Amino acid sequence: MIYSTIRNFFRQRQRGWSRLLAFAALAVLPLNALSSVTTEIAWYPSSDPNVTGYNIYYGTNSHAYTQMTSAGDVTSVTIGNLLPDATYYFSVKSHNAAGTEGSFSSETLFASYATTPTSSGLRMKTFPNSLKQDQLVFSLAPGAPTGVRVNPTNGIVCWLPGFAQANTTQSFNVIITDLTNPAASTQQTIVVTVSDFLEAMLASVPVQSGTAGALPLSLMTSDGITNLTINLAWPGGALLNPQLTFGAPVAGGTLQNYGTNLCLKLWTASGNLLTGTNVFAQINFQVAAGEPSAFLSVPITSLTANKADGSVFSTVGAKDGEVVVIGTNPLLRSQASSDQGRTLAIYANPGMSYQVQSCTNLTPPINWQPLQNFAPTNMLETVSLDSANPIIFYRLMQN
Repeated sequence: MIYSTIRNFFRQRQRGWSRLLAFAALAVLPLNALSSVTTEIAWYPSSDPNVTGYNIYYGTNSHAYTQMTSAGDVTSVTIGNLLPDATYYFSVKSHNAAGTEGSFSSETLFASYATTPTSSGLRMKTFPNSLKQDQLVFSLAPGAPTGVRVNPTNGIVCWLPGFAQANTTQSFNVIITDLTNPAASTQQTIVVTVSDFLEAMLASVPVQSGTAGALPLSLMTSDGITNLTINLAWPGGALLNPQLTFGAPVAGGTLQNYGTNLCLKLWTASGNLLTGTNVFAQINFQVAAGEPSAFLSVPITSLTANKADGSVFSTVGAKDGEVVVIGTNPLLRSQASSDQGRTLAIYANPGMSYQVQSCTNLTPPINWQPLQNFAPTNMLETVSLDSANPIIFYRLMQN
C-alpha cells in the first residue's frame, strides 16, 4: 500500500453546538488492484461539551449525499469501497447523546485516479455542480507536481506524469474561488496513483519476398527487469525459420516456434537488470520465396516480467510489430500527423519506376490523374501530399 496524506484546513467557526470541521484525507491506493479506494477522513474535535459523536455524509454529487457512516466519539474514520476515477464530496455533522445533529460542516472534495507515464494521462473536471450558476476561478495550490495544469475558467485539470513519477502517489489541491458567493469558495483534493509500467515494442519493417529480415524488440519500463516472457502471434507460413538474437545486458534467451505463435524468454545475469528503451533483442527470419505483397501483423499476445525483487508488473502494454512484405506489387499506406500533414508511405522494390495517381471519385468511369513519378532507392519512401487538396483516393502504378 502507498499512503499519502492530504490536508485541507477550513476556517472554523462556532454555530450552536456544531462546528465547521477541518478534514484530512488519507488515500490508500493499492498499485496492483485499483478496483476500489479507501479514504480516511479526519477532523478537529468540536469544543462543544454536548457533542458525543460525529456522522460523516458523502456521495458523488455536491450536497446530495447518498451515504452516511457514524464515527462515534472519535476524530477520524476510514471509508472504503469508493470508486477509483471518481470525485467524492464529504461533510460532517456532530450530534449529542440523543442523536440530534447539528448543521453540516463545510464540504470537502476528494478524488482518486490511476494512470501511467505511457497512457494519455489525467484529464478531469473539478467544476462543482452546486456552484454551476456562479462565476468561478480555478487555480492550483502550491506543491502540485510538475506539469499539472488547470484551466482557470472551466476547472479541467490535465497532467501527463513523467517516468520519474512511476510507483508514486501524487496529491494536489485545486482552489475553487467563487466570485459570486465568496463564502462558497472551496477546494478539491486530487490523488493520482502513478503505477509501474512495462511496455514491449516491436518495430515495423519492410522486407522483400525471398530475403532475410529482422524484427527489433525494445522495452519501455519503470523498473529494472531480470527476466521476460513474450508470446507473439506469428505468420509461420510466410515468415520462416525465426531465430532470436540479443545483446547486453541480456545473458540468455530461448525461442520456441509453434508455427502460428512464438514464445520468447530472455533473462539477465545476476546483478544485471534490463532497463531503458534501447533495442535489446531481435527476431531474425526469412520471407518465403514468391510471397505476395502484404502487411503482416505480428501482435504481442502476452507479456510477463519480473522485477529485481521478484514481483511482477501491475501495468503492462504492448506495441505490436509488423512485417511489410514487398512482392511483385507495391503497397500504399496513407498517414497523417500534426507535424508532417498528410503523407503516403510507399513500399516498393528499389530500382523500379512508379507513378502515383489520384482521383476524387471512385464511381465509374474513374478518372485517374498522374500525381507524381518516382524511382525509389529504398523499400520505404514517403511522399508528401497537399493538405489543402481535396483528393482522397490514390493508387500506385508501375511504369
